[in-house]
Amino acid sequence: MPINPERIRLKREYEKSCEALSKLRLGIRIRFPLPIPLAEPNFASQVDFDLLLKFAEIKVDLVGAKLADDSRVAELERDLDALLPIAQESLQNVQRARHGREPGIVETLERLCPELKSTDDTREVKSATTGSQSKTKTNDIFVPSEDYRSILFKDKPYTLTRGQSVIVKLLHQAHLKGTPDLDKQTLLSAIEAETSQVKDSFRNSPLWKELIVSRRRGTYRLNIA
Repeated sequence: MPINPERIRLKREYEKSCEALSKLRLGIRIRFPLPIPLAEPNFASQVDFDLLLKFAEIKVDLVGAKLADDSRVAELERDLDALLPIAQESLQNVQRARHGREPGIVETLERLCPELKSTDDTREVKSATTGSQSKTKTNDIFVPSEDYRSILFKDKPYTLTRGQSVIVKLLHQAHLKGTPDLDKQTLLSAIEAETSQVKDSFRNSPLWKELIVSRRRGTYRLNIA
């Protein structure tokens, strides 16, 4: 059989990606085995690390799917595109935090997922745009904490679970970009609950159908317009 250079390249990339992902898991889950204190200054939240690890896992799955000619390639690419802006923000939080300078974590992330890197100019523009949009569009109705584990919605405080905070953060970022609707599989993939339903994460929560709403079957948005 003729040698396929692209297949050889993908195989090498997949092997290197798997090795980098294993190193990343060790760096995050062994170096930080317990939930990181959310209220302590200069600490990125556990949500940031969870999102970055999930982004890296999807990236490796995508390379493996391409290597195997898997039909999931398009779906995984959509998941990566949806998670990219929020993962870039999480990486910046980790870089600013003092434990983000632990040897190997940021370097491994940037080597495995170079698309997470953004220039200083891009960061400044994004920060300015996000801040402006937050003030004009959501401050009166919806105010999240930095890690989204607590929010104010219609002047009432709510404490979120980790899964809820990830979903709300993704939907808020989508809202700020002007594309508020996200597919349910994108949300469920981010919290590693692909066989579940979005409503399961908000069981017995007053935020379901009040903050988290669906305008079209299979998609969700924040009710803060």
